[in-house]
Amino acid sequence: MQSLKVSQCLSLVLGAVLLTGCASKPAEPTVADRMRGHAADVQQSADLKDSLAQQWERGGALLATGNRNVEEGERRLRAAERDVERAREQIKRGRGEVSEGQKLVRDAEQRFSREFPGLELN
Repeated sequence: MQSLKVSQCLSLVLGAVLLTGCASKPAEPTVADRMRGHAADVQQSADLKDSLAQQWERGGALLATGNRNVEEGERRLRAAERDVERAREQIKRGRGEVSEGQKLVRDAEQRFSREFPGLELN
């Protein structure tokens, strides 16, 4: 019976200790804890600055290559447009030559037939 009383008493004391421990407020941060907090803040700021610098460098590189590509593309387009215009002129000249050639051939055949009626061309 006495062991039962001791056991109950120990349970009550242990419960009281646990409740008191849980109810106590957390310890204030130490100077070292504050220093580490400042260091973490500074590190986050440094990481962000580094990330922004890398983004700026990537952007600058894309601007440079993009501008070169635009200039080269525009140059090639101008050259292609000149080539297209030359091709159109050549086609126009060629069609004129074909038309004139057909007329000359037709006129020559007709005159040959008139001048030399007994001779066949085919």
